[in-house]
Amino acid sequence: MAVYDAAVHADSALSLARTIDILGQARQQVQQLTSVASAMGTIGAGTGGLASPLRSLNASLAPPAMSFDGWNLPKNMATPNFGSMSSSRDFINQSLAVTPDKNQNVAYGDRDSVVQRRQLAAREAALNGYSLALAQGQQIQPSMERAASLADQATAATTLMDQQRVTNSLLAAIAGELVAQRQLMAAYLEVASSQAIVASPVLFNGTPPTTYVPGLNSGPLGQ
Repeated sequence: MAVYDAAVHADSALSLARTIDILGQARQQVQQLTSVASAMGTIGAGTGGLASPLRSLNASLAPPAMSFDGWNLPKNMATPNFGSMSSSRDFINQSLAVTPDKNQNVAYGDRDSVVQRRQLAAREAALNGYSLALAQGQQIQPSMERAASLADQATAATTLMDQQRVTNSLLAAIAGELVAQRQLMAAYLEVASSQAIVASPVLFNGTPPTTYVPGLNSGPLGQ
């Protein structure tokens, strides 16, 4: 015959209550960790994340690739290699200057081609620089407004998560401004250097090649 023991029942009920309480605490910790992990994955995102605006800004400011279709380059220079400063300088030297042959002779056609290429280079640089300057001019006021908005958000931030989000957004904005300044400086350098080349003598008065190959050394620009 079963006998009801109130003490055992009370002890079992207490153990069960403690287990439920521990389970509830564990479930709450899991939810908090999940929430933190989710927030860290999109921290500073606001709407749409940080990478998307930066990529959009870079795409809007990227000048088109320089076209050499009108340069009438010889076959060995039809595909310029700009992998390094040395290779870029070699291309510029061969395409925008004339090296006399071993007899110090230069064909008129070579000189005319160089003059035309220099004019095309200066025009391309001016178009890129001016268009980039115009695009940047349109970005100044929105950038100032964005900076003021971030300052307001930083002042109003009450939690560490909000402060981190504003800080990340501010750093992304600063990175975007630095990229834009680098593009502007590159455009300015392109314009200034192309103008200097146009004003420079066409002939390159360096030491002629020691090995003479007819059709190659005498006419690096092609005929």
